[in-house]
Amino acid sequence: MTVDKQFELLSKKLDLLIRVTGMAACRDLPQNEQIWLLHCVGLSSSDIAELLGSNKNAIDQTLHRMRNRRTPRRSSVRSSRQ
Repeated sequence: MTVDKQFELLSKKLDLLIRVTGMAACRDLPQNEQIWLLHCVGLSSSDIAELLGSNKNAIDQTLHRMRNRRTPRRSSVRSSRQ
């Protein structure tokens, strides 16, 4: 077996291991938390969509909403200094 074939086989096995581990880790979580967890461990939106049986656009929208929730909002009321 050539080195390229070995590398390809190893890469496929690692991809499968990542998918199985990701699915097991977030099995009982709500979908938005599953998406956030898989994003935090470094999976791409496309990979998350494939894992969860969704589409990339829905994953991107969920991640966008979750990022906005985590950033503190500035108050629109300004204090006056006197």
